[in-house]
Amino acid sequence: MTTSIFSIVEKFFDQNLETKMQWEMDRWGSLQIGGYKPAGKHTGAVEGKRDGFENFLVPLNTLSGLDRDYQGDWPENISSELPKFTEFEFTCHDITLNILSKLSNALMQSRDKRLEDSHRKGHSSTTTVACLKYLPSPALTESQVGHMAHTDVGSLTLLFTSSPGLQVFQRSSSSWIPATPRPGSVVVNVRDTLSFMSGGRLRSCLHRVIPSTGHSGLSKTRYSLAFFQRPELSARFVDGNGREWTGKEWHQTKYKLFRADNNEQRESSVLTGEKGFLGSWKGVEVA
Repeated sequence: MTTSIFSIVEKFFDQNLETKMQWEMDRWGSLQIGGYKPAGKHTGAVEGKRDGFENFLVPLNTLSGLDRDYQGDWPENISSELPKFTEFEFTCHDITLNILSKLSNALMQSRDKRLEDSHRKGHSSTTTVACLKYLPSPALTESQVGHMAHTDVGSLTLLFTSSPGLQVFQRSSSSWIPATPRPGSVVVNVRDTLSFMSGGRLRSCLHRVIPSTGHSGLSKTRYSLAFFQRPELSARFVDGNGREWTGKEWHQTKYKLFRADNNEQRESSVLTGEKGFLGSWKGVEVA
């Protein structure tokens, strides 16, 4: 199923920028959970630079008929294949609900605080599928590099990719460890709201994506497909500092920081989980 979806989105990304910008994510709605993001819209992996990837988001709300914020159309080649996206996203949602149920059992969550109860089917959320393309060196400007260090905004991520470049921060050694993809496997990340809902017993994964280079020193195109499970918009939880949030409030606050400059990001713990720490890449090549 993922192979088919990769093929569909590659055709979309192969179009010229003017065409793709017809579905720019800010036109999709105020939550910015659908549509196209061009390279350079967010902060990048290197301090002072912008990001080096483009993506297209397919929100669960829209596929479920819950999206009142977006009344537009879909790109032609994606519109004709929406049943595949719907099957994929609904399947991923079922998988993550099962994981949350198992985690609730393992953590002995009380009946009124079970994790899956904040991620119910048919309830509006910012859950979405992201189709990402990290651009090769010839397609980038000098100011565009990778994907900034961050923890994910929602509860669980299912990441499908066969390309290197993802790095995870190991807090015990204060070092970045490559998350090398394995054939037939899926990377599962714990995210912010799951960490909060578990009372910190589960830790949100701090990660970044840096250019994958060969002997030429030039980065290669990297594709990935990510299912971002996020809580219902009205779900409530308390962060590590004792502040209460709703799912919608946390999502909007975090996304605002993705576009902020490094100074503003450094003043908050929301982006990386640690105030003053950006986790910027220093430019060491990876194979």
